[in-house]
Amino acid sequence: MAEQEEHSTPPDADEAAPDADEAQVDEAEAEEASGETTAPGEDGALNVAEEGAGIVAEQAAVAEDVLHAEEESRNLRKERVGTVVSDKMEKSIIVSIERQTKHPMYQKYLTRSERKMTHDENDDAGEGDTVRIMETRPISKHKRWRLVEILERAA
Repeated sequence: MAEQEEHSTPPDADEAAPDADEAQVDEAEAEEASGETTAPGEDGALNVAEEGAGIVAEQAAVAEDVLHAEEESRNLRKERVGTVVSDKMEKSIIVSIERQTKHPMYQKYLTRSERKMTHDENDDAGEGDTVRIMETRPISKHKRWRLVEILERAA
């Protein structure tokens, strides 16, 4: 039993340690309450330029995230590939988009088509061209699609 007493710490040391921790905590609380904080620099004052740079960096990061979000949302717009069936209007074309669906009862594949009035800003597309179109904001009463690119010209 004598050996156990030698290895144990004296009771005075155990009691002194919590008091030191409490003193440090009290000092930190007092600084927070008074609103005074010291940073490295002259006179212990905060360096405002460093804080401003941090804020600007955060704003730049947020702006970049918003930019990427806009690009991603723009990429989520519907895109279709179809054939131009009419180019007789100015800055407008009619694109026929064909898709195949399976009949629920007879299991036969049926070809369904839909015609989309599409905005062609430069009047580039001609009848018979294969084009890619993208959904966009309403441009007129019937136009909700715009020409993205001409994939193949008609012969």
